[in-house]
Order: sequence, then structure tokens, then C-alpha cells
Amino acid sequence: VKQAQSDLLQLLNLNEPLNIVVPQSAIDEFKSESPSTNSMLSQSPETLLNLAYAQRPDYLQALLDSQSTDLNQRIAADNRRWSLNLEGSMNMGDSSQAAGAIVLSRVLNDPSVETAFQQSRVEVLKQQNNLTKLRESIKIEVESRLR
Repeated sequence: VKQAQSDLLQLLNLNEPLNIVVPQSAIDEFKSESPSTNSMLSQSPETLLNLAYAQRPDYLQALLDSQSTDLNQRIAADNRRWSLNLEGSMNMGDSSQAAGAIVLSRVLNDPSVETAFQQSRVEVLKQQNNLTKLRESIKIEVESRLR
């Protein structure tokens, strides 16, 4: 402390002693706002790992990207299915007519539907790999800081 004060005096070009007084209220406020290192270390590694996951924006973004690619794959898979529709028409005039039909349809011989499905599967696998890599790197960081 004395050396730090001496260095500060030399930087400020002061020859007389400098008394720095920090009010106790500021110290108490600082202690209450900052998490205690001991309390963090007393938590289980799983809790610390979950906390690290929750506070990493890159991990949270990877989770959102993974959910998005899962949804895109569901849409691509749904586009390959048969479509069952109910169609109806009605004509109100001199003679009223009504017609209804159940239509079962599917796009045949269109490679773009299958290509989109396969591309979505590849994207899901890529996102899963990215998420796994990110989880492992965060886990390694947490374990290294605990040592």
C-alpha cells in the first residue's frame, strides 16, 4: 500500500502525503454488489456450468440457430407429404348449385422438394455439431477456471 501511494505521489508530482479515504458505506455497497469468490467456488460444477451456458451470448445464439434449423427441417419434411384439402364452391343465382370435393395431392418428380429436405437435414447436423463443440469448449473453460 505504501509503495502504491508513493508511486501515485510521483505520478502526480506531489511531495506531501496524500490521504485517500474511502467511506465505509461505499465499501459495504461494493461488497454487496459484487459476487463473492468463495460463494461461487462453493457451488457445484454443474451449477457453474449451467450459469456459464446461460451467460454466454454465443451459446444462446447457437441454441436459437439450432431451434431454427429444427423448425426448417420440419417444414421441409412436411412439404414432402401428401396434402389433403377440402374444396367447395357455391353458385347462388336462378338455380342454386353447391359442390364439394376432397382433394389428395402431392408434388411428383420435383427434385427441389427432396433437395430442400436433404439440405435441411445437413443444416441440422451442422448446428448440432456446432452446439456440441461450443458446449465442450465452455465446459473446458469452466473446469480450467475451477482448478
